[in-house]
Amino acid sequence: MKKHLLSLFVVAALLLTSTAAFAAFDFLAFAQNELLGCVHPTASAEKAKVEYEKEPAQDGDLMKARVKVFYKGWTKNNSMLAEVYYLENKSVKLVHAEILEDTASTGNVAPCKYLSSWQEVK
Repeated sequence: MKKHLLSLFVVAALLLTSTAAFAAFDFLAFAQNELLGCVHPTASAEKAKVEYEKEPAQDGDLMKARVKVFYKGWTKNNSMLAEVYYLENKSVKLVHAEILEDTASTGNVAPCKYLSSWQEVK
């Protein structure tokens, strides 16, 4: 009986550890609360909706996900598709993003630190 409980405990710990890497960074919250405001400062993050177009995938220390953000612009409802990259190792946690599509009619986005270089995650 003790052997089975120990085995069950080890399996549960391994499952929690393997999912912890994906739980370490919230791609959806980042896209809604950081990226949207950086790219479109006048858009309301509170009213925006976000969803995964591609779930987070990990390749070594690098994780990436494709996130779609639906937000209200000045004249219409818009959407923005972003590829978000998250890099974590023992010494650093960094995030970077690329805007793949944006339906905003202005055609330009504000200069955004996440688009130009890797930024440290706090």
